[in-house]
Amino acid sequence: MPMILFITNDLKSENGWSAVSVNLIRELRKFNKVIAVTKKDGWGDCQYFVRDGHRNPLQMISDAKIITKKIKKINEKVDCIICGIEPFLPISGILKIWLNVKKLILIGHGTYIYYPFIRFPKCLIFRPFSTVIDNLVVPSKFTKNKAAKWYKREISVVPWGVNEVRPKNLTSDRKRFVFIGEQKERKGVRTLFNAINLLRYEFKDVKLVMIGAIDLKCVEETKLRGLENNIIFKGVVSEHEKKRLLRDAFAHVLPSINTKYDFEGFGLVHLEANANGVASIGSRLSANEEVIVDGKTGFLCNQGDAYDLAEKMKRFLVVKDLAQTMGLEGIRHAKRMNWKVVGRRFEDIIRNS
Repeated sequence: MPMILFITNDLKSENGWSAVSVNLIRELRKFNKVIAVTKKDGWGDCQYFVRDGHRNPLQMISDAKIITKKIKKINEKVDCIICGIEPFLPISGILKIWLNVKKLILIGHGTYIYYPFIRFPKCLIFRPFSTVIDNLVVPSKFTKNKAAKWYKREISVVPWGVNEVRPKNLTSDRKRFVFIGEQKERKGVRTLFNAINLLRYEFKDVKLVMIGAIDLKCVEETKLRGLENNIIFKGVVSEHEKKRLLRDAFAHVLPSINTKYDFEGFGLVHLEANANGVASIGSRLSANEEVIVDGKTGFLCNQGDAYDLAEKMKRFLVVKDLAQTMGLEGIRHAKRMNWKVVGRRFEDIIRNS
């Protein structure tokens, strides 16, 4: 049975990039022995980092020595190292050399597969370690095009997946939308607030539920604009509560905005919304175009355009049964994109490339 060393930051959460590591390890363990190496306590056979993979070189070397000693102690050959998140590439590269591992696969999620490799001074750390990468795997063609600006070898595109797919029962006719993620400008929060401000003149009871760590500046902005009755901050909630709030909404909205270095590399939350029978709205000129089927599983809007976003959201408020129709199409879409498929793609990459 092949032995894989899977290096990542956190296996506690099943959101965002952490969900990729959690679900990939589960799938790979069906046919491989996988040792998970993490920074934070999680599950499985874990070794622990004290710091991130590159910020403290002395600590990184110390961690690498400890992990190398433990791996050699069990007297097994590591066939492949999978670096599950970009900041751990340096320590993954060191372990590849010290353990004499033939293959290192780097998973690139989005922004971090781009700016640390081209922006000074981080590029001085990350670019030299790019030579140890045998396979670079990214979730979208959009991200591939970004990574190709510095990585000149073959890049594999493997879209992420979802697990649980279940139909939604719309329990009320409340005019609700939901946002899940970091409350910052890059996620399009200001555009979304502007859209809600436009909608409330025609639909006074329209609501936007914000899920995620609360940004006090965002809370203050809603008060200054008189939106406190329309925008509800729930903070960080349990996975069960998140799904309940999501499934009680007309649609999920994440109108991400690209900056010089930042971009939406896949938008897994759009697919997670579909898996719960909920349509999703995201922005064009990003990987959202590869996740959302415009007009079927949700809508695409212009980046930073509150009027366009408000128009897309308004359709759910005025078109009867649109939420249910798109939700059902989203279910079908999500069923085609699952972690079993992702796991098989990685098995092929591990064995054949």
